[in-house]
Amino acid sequence: MNKAEQIVSWLLESFPPPLRKGERKWFEYHCEEGDQSADAHLWHRSHAPVRIIRCLDAAIADAEGVARVYRVKFEDGFVGDVFDDELMDSPSQFFRPDPPNKSRR
Repeated sequence: MNKAEQIVSWLLESFPPPLRKGERKWFEYHCEEGDQSADAHLWHRSHAPVRIIRCLDAAIADAEGVARVYRVKFEDGFVGDVFDDELMDSPSQFFRPDPPNKSRR
């Protein structure tokens, strides 16, 4: 593999394509857990399935080396913005505790 191929390979591994509209993922909240949090509405929806609406500014996130943010829709109709590391392929990937009054599916 020549140098150019190595660079392209590294870029593809470092910056995978954004998730697609309609793709289904599992959400796990990774910020301040508590009713006093500004994002308590997301915390209470932790460990729920979501559908991707769109990626918000993927080019900026990739250029600045920061996490991508996705607008997602929960099964209860709520729409929110979440970080890419909060989106899982399966509930088996969850590592945070369930929010209050929620049992793991």
